[in-house]
Amino acid sequence: MKTALAIVSVLLCMTTIVSAIVTDYVIQTDPRICKNSVLAFKVHGTSVIACPGGWSGHISNSRLCGRGYHLCNKNDKGPKLSKISYSHGIKIPGCYAFNAAHDFGQCIDCENKRHHDDLGGVGVTCPRKTTSQSTSCLTGGTIDAAPNVNSSNNNKGCRYHPGISGVLCCKN
Repeated sequence: MKTALAIVSVLLCMTTIVSAIVTDYVIQTDPRICKNSVLAFKVHGTSVIACPGGWSGHISNSRLCGRGYHLCNKNDKGPKLSKISYSHGIKIPGCYAFNAAHDFGQCIDCENKRHHDDLGGVGVTCPRKTTSQSTSCLTGGTIDAAPNVNSSNNNKGCRYHPGISGVLCCKN
């Protein structure tokens, strides 16, 4: 009985800590923003929404963003994506991709070819994160949703994989 109470106490404490971290950086918003989900997260301090869901093929095939929003892409770097700091981006639960790659210290189109395949993302479970490349689509570092650095070799750099939680949608 004491062991069970101790476990429950630890779990409650952990839930409180995680909840404090998440609500500081992401908040639930109007579910109609995401087409296929009743759940949506507003990325802290931006007009960017994380919408859960999957798709087939290239990220441009995703149809998860609802009315008034579009799949974030390289053209959103200045007005929207660059407002997401690396330190905020790595604390978002899951891994949400956007249609851009950060290669050559730039925010470029995500294409399934070498040096254009580092599918950008945000989230704690995204496979690759670094502050060594400070210039990218985000501010202060890069977060990649692509499964590995050689994703273009198997034509999967800009494609959905099971480790991706959804996409980032930018306000029109």
